Amino acid sequence: MRLSQVVFALASLLMIAGGIEIAVTGGVRFPGTPAVPIADLVRLSFGSTGLELMSLGIVLLAVLPSLRILVVITIYIKQRRWFDVLTALIVLLILISGTSLSRIFVK
Repeated sequence: MRLSQVVFALASLLMIAGGIEIAVTGGVRFPGTPAVPIADLVRLSFGSTGLELMSLGIVLLAVLPSLRILVVITIYIKQRRWFDVLTALIVLLILISGTSLSRIFVK
């Protein structure tokens, strides 16, 4: 629960800071590009600091469900609840495959 709150708060702060920076500098026109590619986000090489901050916040929110499942898996392993470990792994695989399939079909 604490992990979710911390990641959510960090993501929110990044998006707010990015929005303020964009509003102050006027560096991005709306509607603009819908998203920053992950490769550009990792390199931090696409221009607007505000857009970078907002994109990082969005990525954190997108990664949060996977992080929560990984935490649950580690808890279940420590408790030796093998059926629950298997179930959580299946959910994680479904989440990952859904993300991968969306990259194939949505272009």
